Amino acid sequence: MGMYPTKEETIKYAAENRKYKPKVLLATKLYARLKPWRGTEDEQWDKLRIYCTMMNEAYRNDVFLVRDANYHGEGCFNLATHKITMSKVSVITFMHEYAHSLGKDEHEAVKWSLCLFKRIFKKSFSNIEFEGHMARKVVKDV
Repeated sequence: MGMYPTKEETIKYAAENRKYKPKVLLATKLYARLKPWRGTEDEQWDKLRIYCTMMNEAYRNDVFLVRDANYHGEGCFNLATHKITMSKVSVITFMHEYAHSLGKDEHEAVKWSLCLFKRIFKKSFSNIEFEGHMARKVVKDV
């Protein structure tokens, strides 16, 4: 098993039925009701910060979400600073990096984030495809 899951492993992981704390499911449902992808970019970041706060309450965690337009990756969790750094709003990336804050390795973070996203954001999940271990929104031809 490599550091990053293969596309096949990722698809298999996304099909799993995982258990989550009731507070995590509630936080994620409330976040979904905020319509994460609507509004200005600043409004989307505000909603993601609210979600981060709710997740921290669910796990008694102290993770900070940092918006860094100059960051050149999808997202990163820094254990030393307890910060998740992202350059753009991505629900799955946030969930994935939050899973790292809980001590999950790359494979477990993929499982945890994809299954949670699929469970709460069913319609959006049906519109993603996988590139290796990365989930990408399908761009439909008009």
